Amino acid sequence: MGFRICFLGAKASPVQVLKAFGLSAEQLCSEMPQEEWWVAQIKSSGWTVLWSEEETFGQTKLAEIEAFSENHDICLCEINETTMWSSATFWRGGTEVWRVSHAGDGDDLFHIEATGDLPDTYELRRSALFDEQGGETGVDFVFEIPVELIEELIGFRYDSYLDASEVDQFHCLNAPVKQSLLRRIFG
Repeated sequence: MGFRICFLGAKASPVQVLKAFGLSAEQLCSEMPQEEWWVAQIKSSGWTVLWSEEETFGQTKLAEIEAFSENHDICLCEINETTMWSSATFWRGGTEVWRVSHAGDGDDLFHIEATGDLPDTYELRRSALFDEQGGETGVDFVFEIPVELIEELIGFRYDSYLDASEVDQFHCLNAPVKQSLLRRIFG
């Protein structure tokens, strides 16, 4: 098993983020929730993280992301460790500024797609991780490129533990109810 998640980072308060994405807080949590949806604002960076246990959440909310980015910088990080997929996207002013993704489940361990006005550190990270990948086939270092770009931007990494002292407060969320296949087809 591995992580199959998505999280948003936004330069906004948790209340603003929840409202923008139609979510509600269930309760305050004393520590970082495990295998639950949550939201918290990181003290050191001021970015709010909205953690989703559903890896497709961000793709279903692209219109909301675009609208919210009119007034708030926002990023989306999608992770699927079972297929070694990682993706990072950044929006500002209602527009996607850059996107970097890696699909490591094919024959090309060096696969990377990058578009837009990339962060200044992109080429340096890409070069360093390509060098580290070298002939190594047991570890997918290129997977780290999107992950590290988001970490650099917001001060959070998906596989790291956030201590309660590092955030204003953890809020456990009511996860959106998934519609059944028939409900999605017939409405």
